[in-house]
Amino acid sequence: YQPAQASGLFNVLAVTAEKQFRIGGKWNWRTWVVLQQKAGNAPVNLPLILTRNQLGYDGNLGFKNLNTSFGLEARYFTPYKANGYSPVIGQFTYQDTTTIRMRLPEITAYLNFRIRTFTAYLRAENLNTFSLSTGGFRNNNILLPGYPTPGLQIRFGIMWTFIN
Repeated sequence: YQPAQASGLFNVLAVTAEKQFRIGGKWNWRTWVVLQQKAGNAPVNLPLILTRNQLGYDGNLGFKNLNTSFGLEARYFTPYKANGYSPVIGQFTYQDTTTIRMRLPEITAYLNFRIRTFTAYLRAENLNTFSLSTGGFRNNNILLPGYPTPGLQIRFGIMWTFIN
């Protein structure tokens, strides 16, 4: 592949919808759906539909100074011809031969909380990669030709603001 830039502008039509449904009490279902399509013969490939859904609790669990959110998140996109990646030049390249399909939606468990000026989060990502037959997190989705997603990832972070 030779690096090249598109010779002219091109258009992409993207329609986004989001909605929050209150399931009961402080339990919510949030959904985002994006419908997108390129116009003309643009050198870009896009999935037709992207979606992200969260099912979780948002509240204080009975403690006055605690704000918390926890639950599950799932992301999915329809099959499409994703860009290639060249580690030699460190760039994405246009390709139109390999179609990328998700085996399962990407599933993440999350926990966020804030107590006054202290904020923390914990995420367990790629829970969908677990396989009983292989005994681990090895059932990875392919997001780029030749590049699978990692197995289980645990992310955490903290932020503490000190105010005079």
